Amino acid sequence: MSTLVDYGEGGIYATSCEFELAPNEDGLAIAYVLNGDGTGSAFLILTWFGGDYQAAFHRTVGQGKMVFKSGKMELWERTMGKYAARPDSMKFECEWCKHRYQISEFRWQNGNYTEIRSRRTVFAYDPALISGVPIVVEEHDRPEKRPSPEVR
Repeated sequence: MSTLVDYGEGGIYATSCEFELAPNEDGLAIAYVLNGDGTGSAFLILTWFGGDYQAAFHRTVGQGKMVFKSGKMELWERTMGKYAARPDSMKFECEWCKHRYQISEFRWQNGNYTEIRSRRTVFAYDPALISGVPIVVEEHDRPEKRPSPEVR
């Protein structure tokens, strides 16, 4: 991890999961917590290609999470204003106070994640709730299974 992510040697494993990148192509998402106080989040996505694991995506963000849904991946990253490091300011932002988030949306195309759009949340969120569950896989819309007909 230390070769892929800033501050990698100080990372603490948080969670991981296997997920579907595309039909017949799976990935492994791994999340780490960084920076002693837990304010950093590191994410890796590994794929199996040519008999070896390869890093298909890696990013370090502040108090973030990844959300996988319907062929897309969202990366949530805490944003802080210009007064974040100025405790003497009336607009001071503490690390663990509510923040707005930058959500970057990616699509898996031709063996890579490509960013397709980015937006900033209107509301501020508690970073403990966001980074507390760093990887979320939402269910795909699938038709309900119908019970098999009774055999008489």
